[in-house]
Amino acid sequence: MPQYLADINGSNFILSEEETRHIKVARIKAGESFKIFDGKGKKYLAVLNDCAGRQACGVIENSLPCVLPKRQIALCFCAISRPATEDLLDKCTQAGVFAFQPVFSARSDADLLKKWETKQERWHQIVTAAAKQCETPLIPQILAPLNFADAVKQYSKGLICYEDEHQTAIAPAGRPTAIPV
Repeated sequence: MPQYLADINGSNFILSEEETRHIKVARIKAGESFKIFDGKGKKYLAVLNDCAGRQACGVIENSLPCVLPKRQIALCFCAISRPATEDLLDKCTQAGVFAFQPVFSARSDADLLKKWETKQERWHQIVTAAAKQCETPLIPQILAPLNFADAVKQYSKGLICYEDEHQTAIAPAGRPTAIPV
């Protein structure tokens, strides 16, 4: 049974126009139960009250158990081609990534800052669809791009993987050094 992203207020919910279209395509009728989630870590079994207009609404029957990842993983990645980026967002959302941190460097292929709002909106659609597909209750955050040096500073206590590690060493965690980019 698929899950639908809902705006939840107490024991009531409202579905967006897009989610309402999905409900209509799935032929869910008033009085029928289905799964909803809030995108922040909670899932529910809900009953549809009305689906006649542009927004469907209903009531929550009960909470559903969900397993949240033990660690919150932020994935930093340098700009890659559009299809590769979209595939990365989809697969890593399904694997449990909590946030995506785009990074740009001197050798990045794409300009992340060009039309950032459009990219961010598209990427949010991709991670939302992936979360719905794999029934995770969390929609990962899409963070604003950082340059490589700032990303290394911000995530210095985490695991940093990069290519060319045999020629350029990264200092031990917590003490980043300048890395040629």
